[in-house]
Amino acid sequence: SDASKISDCYFIGSIQGSSLNNCGGISSTLNVGEIERCWNGGYISGSGNLGGIVATLNAGTISDCYNAGTVYNIASTAGGIAGFVKNTNNKTLKIKQCYNSGSMFVPVIKRNAGCELIGEADIAYNEYLENCFYDRQTSGFFDSDLGLSTSSMTSGNALTGYDAAVWTFTAGLYPRLKTSADTEAALLFSTPFTLADGENHDRVKTSFTVSTANDVEWE
Repeated sequence: SDASKISDCYFIGSIQGSSLNNCGGISSTLNVGEIERCWNGGYISGSGNLGGIVATLNAGTISDCYNAGTVYNIASTAGGIAGFVKNTNNKTLKIKQCYNSGSMFVPVIKRNAGCELIGEADIAYNEYLENCFYDRQTSGFFDSDLGLSTSSMTSGNALTGYDAAVWTFTAGLYPRLKTSADTEAALLFSTPFTLADGENHDRVKTSFTVSTANDVEWE
């Protein structure tokens, strides 16, 4: 029903889709209802539509969610939040207060502007995206107003439009959802590595910094 919800959950495992299967960190498809206060830290791979939160969004609302995991597609569209957006049900369709800091691997032929959040869409982003951002250094392929530096996203300041009653903002960490903010998983996946100014995951030329907050060890 339109009132169906997936709330307050996260995924930190691995999904390896078989040929052309659509895979998302929280759900393969959202046709109606809402996904709220969920996040993905898992590894999502395959050759169908892939998304950090959902693979395909046909209608419904995704709010206060984030992707910190890896989305790896060898053949088709992939997005940090949703792989493919198409309002086939002609109902409410919104993605709001979501961000992506995870690694993206997308075939060049499918690497559309905005894939850091949405792999592909048949409607204009400004019709359904509200207060959504991505780390242009760890996730970015393209520059846009929605792309922020790692230092900006981990400054401890609230992102525009994000409710401090829902999110936790800590200097040196990416924003976390209060419902899971103090779990080991959330602390681990919010711990950044910081590239030099002007560099991104496709272009690393100088030394970078890794955070050791919360006793995180890098290998």
